[in-house]
Amino acid sequence: MDANMKAAHTGKTIVLAAVCLAGLMMPLSFTGPAVATPAIARDLGGSPVALAWVVNAFVLAFGSFVLAAGTLAQEFEGPARTRAFSLLGTTFGVGLAFGPIWSGLLIEHFGWRSIFLTGAVIGALVLLFGVPRMRETRDPDARGMDGWGTLTFTVALSLLIFGIVTGPQYGWTGTATLALLGAALAMLAAFVAIELKRARPMLDLSLFRYPRFVGVQLLPLATAVCYVVLLILLPIGFIGVEGYSELKAGMMMIPLSLPMAIVPFLAGLLARRYPAGALSAGGLVIAAAGLAWLATMPVGQQSMAIIWPMLLIGIGTGLPWGLMDDLSVSVVPKERAGMATGIFSTMRLAGEAVALAAAAALLLALAALTVAAALAAWLLLSPATSGKGVRADACTTHGA
Repeated sequence: MDANMKAAHTGKTIVLAAVCLAGLMMPLSFTGPAVATPAIARDLGGSPVALAWVVNAFVLAFGSFVLAAGTLAQEFEGPARTRAFSLLGTTFGVGLAFGPIWSGLLIEHFGWRSIFLTGAVIGALVLLFGVPRMRETRDPDARGMDGWGTLTFTVALSLLIFGIVTGPQYGWTGTATLALLGAALAMLAAFVAIELKRARPMLDLSLFRYPRFVGVQLLPLATAVCYVVLLILLPIGFIGVEGYSELKAGMMMIPLSLPMAIVPFLAGLLARRYPAGALSAGGLVIAAAGLAWLATMPVGQQSMAIIWPMLLIGIGTGLPWGLMDDLSVSVVPKERAGMATGIFSTMRLAGEAVALAAAAALLLALAALTVAAALAAWLLLSPATSGKGVRADACTTHGA
């Protein structure tokens, strides 16, 4: 190997390391704020709607720009790209598995701000070592980044999420909620119109003519509901309801997150013998069974029995998690694989953002109903009113 080839190989290795480091930061950006949300609330206050944006803002930003990023330069091709994606997926799984513990340690010893400082340090390292070595491989027929498409898509997703999160607060038929959702639909229509007019669109809508491609887009939504929502909300429940410390809450997340470092790799091996679609469907059935089991667990009693349904959910979700990226490109012609990857990544992050917003809205609605029911029970049983109620019943009984 001559000096030039060796230098090129070293550059690719550093670029891959930088990308994997960024991939490690991404799950930390999910799990860290989730574990830190109770501490942030204690320190800064804030309504449940405002606190929900601690996580939603990151998911929204990532989901909005990943589609545009899919049109920029790529470093690996062929089998090297496959190996690179495999390593990136493993790194992502490690971040998911150990992110809650790392977050708990940081919060316990250095405070919740250290979580965001960690992300800044990792990002600085990626920019310092990775970006200068990334060479441009522009498509000669490319028209540059689609600014108007990116803007309208981001605004549409923002309005949709904001409308879902604030729905319980203003009412689903309230003027503010309907205005937000209506504006989201209008911006989405504008985005579609912009993409249809472009010769080289950021989002090639013709791919949705493939029924199997449309079906694959539902897989990340399913994994978001089964897994990502729990990844964000369970630590808040462990800390706020069960009374665990941030560190113990992070440790309690291991049964849910650890399978993500192992099962996706095993799913890839199983896919050599069994259809990837069948494995994905079977995994979702397993995850659904785990969710049903989790729903029977007592709340507020610090039961360790909860780890078993969490483990089942993690194993079940890990099967489609490790297969759906490849499925997204295998169901379209090879020459459309790059666009399919970009669309799938965008749908994945957008689906997670919407799922998180919907889960937060559902929790707010249930909390409001619980408070109302508790208040009604208190009014019926309180000494100030119960006597009047008894006397009224007595008068009615005796015909007075």
